[in-house]
Amino acid sequence: MIQVILLIQLAVTPQRSREARELVHASMADYDTGHFEKALAEAEQAYRLDPLPEILFNIGQANRALGRWRTALFCFQRYLAKLATARNRPVVEALVAEAQRHLKDGEARLGAAQPAPRPLVVVASPPPAPWRRESAPPAAVTAPAAPPPTASHGHAAAWLLGSAALVSLAVMAIGIVQLESFERQVASLGQPAGFTSLASWNAAQSSATRRLPAAQDWEAAAFATGALALGTGTAAVLTW
Repeated sequence: MIQVILLIQLAVTPQRSREARELVHASMADYDTGHFEKALAEAEQAYRLDPLPEILFNIGQANRALGRWRTALFCFQRYLAKLATARNRPVVEALVAEAQRHLKDGEARLGAAQPAPRPLVVVASPPPAPWRRESAPPAAVTAPAAPPPTASHGHAAAWLLGSAALVSLAVMAIGIVQLESFERQVASLGQPAGFTSLASWNAAQSSATRRLPAAQDWEAAAFATGALALGTGTAAVLTW
C-alpha cells in the first residue's frame, strides 16, 4: 500500500524532481531484494531532493530492517506528524510501538550489564591475648605515660577531617549534576518528535553514547565520595 501512495504522489506532482522519483523506485527495488543499506542511502538522497512525508516512511522501514530502532522510531513519528491523514496510520503506530519496545529492551540489557558494586570487606582485629598474673612485678622502672593530646591538636585534626568531608561533598555534588544531565539527555531521546531533523537526533544519540562511560564514572565517584564524606564528617565531629 505504501508503494502505491508513493507512486501516486510523485505522479500527480510533476514539479517534483525526476531524479528523486528514480531514486524512490530504485530504493524500493533494493529493499525488496534485501539490499537495505543501499535502499536507505537512495531513500535519504531522494528525501533531500524532494522531502515528501511518504519517503520518511521508507527511510524508517530501511532503518528498521537494519536494526537501527532509534532512527526508525524518529522517522515513523515524523511521518505521522507530517502526514496526519495517512491511510496506513494504524500500521505505522504499530511500528512505533515495536521500535519503542526494542529500545526499552536494549536499555534494560545495558543496565543489567553494569558491574555490581564490590562488597565492603571488614577485617576483624585479632582478639587480645589472655591476661596472665605475673608471679612478680617487673624489676625495671617504666617510663611515665605520655600526656593526652591537648585540645588544640584535637581541633586541628577535626578541621582537617571537616575539610576532607567538604571536598568529598563537592565531588559528590558534581557527580550528581553530571549524572542528572546525562539522564535528561537520554530522556530527551525518547521524545524524537521534539527534534527538528534526523541530523540533530543522530547528533544527540552520538553525544549520549560518548557520555555514557563518563556518566558511569561520575556515578561511581558520587557514591564513593558520598561514603567518604559521611565517614570523615563523623570522625570530625567525634574528634572535635
